[in-house]
Amino acid sequence: MSTSDQNSYKRTVDNVEELAALPSIMWECLSLVGSPESSAQDLAELIEQDQSLTSKILRVANSAFYGFSRRIGKIGEAVPLLGYQQIRRLVLAISTLEMFGGHSKTGFDRAGLWEHNLGTAVAAELLLEKSDLDSARGFVAGLLHDVGKTVADDCFPDKYQEVVAQAAVSNQTLFEIESSILGVTHPEIGLWVAERWRLPNDLVTAIQWHHDPTSARSYFHLTAATHAGSYLCRLIGAGTGGDNSEPAVSKEVERFLDLGPERTDELSEELKNRVAPFDLCRAGA
Repeated sequence: MSTSDQNSYKRTVDNVEELAALPSIMWECLSLVGSPESSAQDLAELIEQDQSLTSKILRVANSAFYGFSRRIGKIGEAVPLLGYQQIRRLVLAISTLEMFGGHSKTGFDRAGLWEHNLGTAVAAELLLEKSDLDSARGFVAGLLHDVGKTVADDCFPDKYQEVVAQAAVSNQTLFEIESSILGVTHPEIGLWVAERWRLPNDLVTAIQWHHDPTSARSYFHLTAATHAGSYLCRLIGAGTGGDNSEPAVSKEVERFLDLGPERTDELSEELKNRVAPFDLCRAGA
């Protein structure tokens, strides 16, 4: 593909008004939890500004998964019971639901992609936690790592329909098919969007290099966890990345995160348990 064609794709993405910013509630949540002065009450007040978000989180809090003896009627009650970090995860997951789980113009399984991104988020956070590394960023990187797929689905539907059709009958990765048909891949498109959103450099790097983490010149730990998180997510069958390729992890990441067969099995079982409470997020969406 010529540079002029790539620039044409980038101009198309840059001109989509809906991509001007992250969902506002997600951006506010990221800002809030990144502030050392923020409190659980601040998070509760932010959530209560959005009635739909409030109802979804209360539905999760009152689900059989948690089994509280009394009904939780207010977000202010849910935060200390579920924990600040779990509420943060729920806010971020739900706020990306519309962005990733919306209607596809090409037949791409957007709901399945949201489930895959969510599973990757939980897995990346788990991997960093088990490696005694800063884990909170892993959840955000996992949620956003495949944003380029939804952007391509929205912005180039005629061409991306060819990608989706080829993926349905092929064992190639979506990355390979995109490169062949579009001449540009979802990590590259994700990079354009991440830079437009002015995301922190570590998240930009994880989005750009999640298929090739050894090319990341910095933030390797986060990029590796995002790469391996997607792998673990595929192993347990959580959602779909959009293709029929076999789950694979790079040898360098496998060594870095100590992903031998026994540990991979243990992590996969824990991942299934951690993903479970998010199943209700889509109910009534």
